[in-house]
Amino acid sequence: MSAICRGSSVAVVSLLLALVIALTGGQDLPSRKEDEYQVQENYKDIFYDTNRIPDGNEVTSYVRKDVSSRFFFFVEEDDTPLAIHVAPCSSSITTRIRYQTAPEDDDSEKLDTNDELLSQMRAKDANKKGRAKELLKSHTGRNEVKFDREKSPAGLYSVEVIARDRDTTVYLYASTTPHSDQLFPALPEDANVRIVAVSGDVVSVSWKPSPTDLRHRIPVEYCVAANRKRNFAKRCSALASIYGDAAPTPPPNAGFGFPWEKEAGRKRRRKTSQTTAAPPTAAGRDRVFYACVGNKTSFVFSKMEASTLYYIDVFAVNTLTNRSSVYGGTNVTTAACPAQKTKIGAGGRAYGFRTKAVNCSVNVEYALEKNTTALQVAIQSCKADDRLRVTVKKNRTPGSLIERELVPEWPMTKISLPDPQPGSYSVHVSSVDRRNVAFRMAVGAVEDGLPFPVVPSDRAIRVVNEDSRSCKSVTLMWNVAATDQPQQYCLYMERVKSKARPRPGQDIDRCEMAKRIQRAKASKKVMCKAFANNGTHAVDSMVEVVSDLKPSTRYRFEVVVRRQEKEFAAYDTVDIKTKKC
Repeated sequence: MSAICRGSSVAVVSLLLALVIALTGGQDLPSRKEDEYQVQENYKDIFYDTNRIPDGNEVTSYVRKDVSSRFFFFVEEDDTPLAIHVAPCSSSITTRIRYQTAPEDDDSEKLDTNDELLSQMRAKDANKKGRAKELLKSHTGRNEVKFDREKSPAGLYSVEVIARDRDTTVYLYASTTPHSDQLFPALPEDANVRIVAVSGDVVSVSWKPSPTDLRHRIPVEYCVAANRKRNFAKRCSALASIYGDAAPTPPPNAGFGFPWEKEAGRKRRRKTSQTTAAPPTAAGRDRVFYACVGNKTSFVFSKMEASTLYYIDVFAVNTLTNRSSVYGGTNVTTAACPAQKTKIGAGGRAYGFRTKAVNCSVNVEYALEKNTTALQVAIQSCKADDRLRVTVKKNRTPGSLIERELVPEWPMTKISLPDPQPGSYSVHVSSVDRRNVAFRMAVGAVEDGLPFPVVPSDRAIRVVNEDSRSCKSVTLMWNVAATDQPQQYCLYMERVKSKARPRPGQDIDRCEMAKRIQRAKASKKVMCKAFANNGTHAVDSMVEVVSDLKPSTRYRFEVVVRRQEKEFAAYDTVDIKTKKC
């Protein structure tokens, strides 16, 4: 050891790291002066054990709440450019960057490092005076800490990090050639995100492109994020808000093989079980929207809540290194919900509505002008999985409020108010799941009837049996509901490509589907039949033979039912392929 002490500080560090390499399998340690610099990603195992930040690369470490973690970076020559950047992912941190001059020849074990071997060297000479440390920068917060100098003295630079809110991943970058590393995309001179337009629940943003793509031919991808809490200083902050920030597993080649490392591993696992790490964000008002948009320099956010402050960020990502730079974030308050109410007229007629934003409601007024045994509110939800919250009250009448959460039934969901008094009534409809919804609604006295047709719970169209499907014809059957009022059933068909898939039921706008089918060319109509299905002649189903089809051809069949020339409802569609002749 005395022979080592007589060497320079650089030689000490080099020998120690050579020992580390030998103990971990003889890996080559890349140097800033070697062609092998590109392989510094393999340095992660050594960084995990020594906390020495590799020159010109960005590495990650996991720090615990209220526990000091130290990292180190060596500058070998005076007047060297230096950049040290530290960024947390899911917690505010305290960062302290210190400088310690290189030790004298006989004082090399005073290097401030937490490597076990150097700690033992310090213990052997604990009575000697250590080298002075200079505090270069101290900061507490969520923002990225940057220490940049064009000329820096040779010596040891230490980075102390303490997580304040919870356990968190931190990104550490140190380099003596920051101007040529090209790890991170360069930002334009105007690196701000601009709000282009705000309209209803839509916000449009744009930004100027990174010059990295044009100057260096390095492809750059852009990712956008929006949330209700804060701007993100690092892309990992957005991802941690979505997926959580749990402690990673150690690298496969971590450790030197010393016995004490097993106990350290057990302590680490105990800490992991008691972690304060950020969990994944559940879907809800505080969720983070994140998407990558390729090389586009604009984006349109939709389905945003009204009267709500959103923070918007844009990240430029080097697709070769997966390192990112963040633009200057912005914030915007979306438009307020419309204040006006819609007045609807006499019962027996349906009106179409659509919410203006995910947290806005539709407000409707209806004037009941006569005595009746019940006031009916019927709602036809246009999407199969839209859940609606409906409140009905008589204006200026305390205690008359009725509120219900409706699970959509097709073609309508109905609320009845028994023995209502004539007067003005208000109906408020909003989304249970806080999203834009579209629906049709009718309000009126029970005697006026409702304009929506009645359909059975089973709305499938089926082939009667396999024998009824031939190369030129097919026999179809569908159920019908009992009703006193006449309803018209129409069967439509169209030829579809062999690889076409049926429309997913959850995504169909059922309010528009029946109208679309009705507007189709007459050649697509197979048959129409109107009847009242009640009394002794009531039937459970209808059967229709469709002929003059082409062999080995796929057809799509649809049934539309309409009540008294008023509202439509559509059955589930079915695709059927004729047999070969």
